[in-house]
Amino acid sequence: MALKGVTRSLKSLNLKNCRLAEPKLYTGLLKRLLENTPVERLSISGQEAGLTDENVNAMLDAFEQPSYMLTTLEFPDAALSPETKARIRRLESGRKKMTERTDAPAAGFSAKTPEEERSALLFREASANGDINKVYDELAKENKTLTAEDYRQKNAEGYRLIDALAYSKQLNKVFAPQHWNNAKDMQTVFDMLSDIHKAQLDGKDGRPNFKVLKNQVMAAAVRQKISAAKDVRR
Repeated sequence: MALKGVTRSLKSLNLKNCRLAEPKLYTGLLKRLLENTPVERLSISGQEAGLTDENVNAMLDAFEQPSYMLTTLEFPDAALSPETKARIRRLESGRKKMTERTDAPAAGFSAKTPEEERSALLFREASANGDINKVYDELAKENKTLTAEDYRQKNAEGYRLIDALAYSKQLNKVFAPQHWNNAKDMQTVFDMLSDIHKAQLDGKDGRPNFKVLKNQVMAAAVRQKISAAKDVRR
């Protein structure tokens, strides 16, 4: 789509006086647009666009996917059912929990073992406060770091830990080379992300480049092996 790569700074989209003959086409157009842009706030005039409750729910099927950056949805004059309005509120609530700072830990992350509980507690506190480095610093005291499984943990809304970090724009911290023991795990976690979130690590406009970071992890692993081999020969 022509908009891809051009609208990276678009945060809010307000659609007025925009009516298509076929609302289903409108829905498809929005889905394609939002897959490629970091729009966080979307407002649509339901009457002008000709949207129905069914059309809006079709949009929500897509909007609920982690690949969309939406945190606020507005259909000010659309005739929506109470169920659809409640669905929109749940979507907004789940997204905002991952982006708004708070003094209390974010609820929802679960763990099975005492060690996982400790890691999950630190992680949700850091993601709620927007400072995942607190977690890494704490784990580093025990020469540990987060694993790929940690990033797969889900909260009550079904979002993975890596999704929460993507929404709070902390991927530059997550993929810092010092937090990885091997490049394979690093690639595994990176592959969990949607393309719109991977853009935080595209190397453009001062952003870090994932390939460069991964190469640094690989180089560190080689140096470690060489050093270990020298120690054995001694």
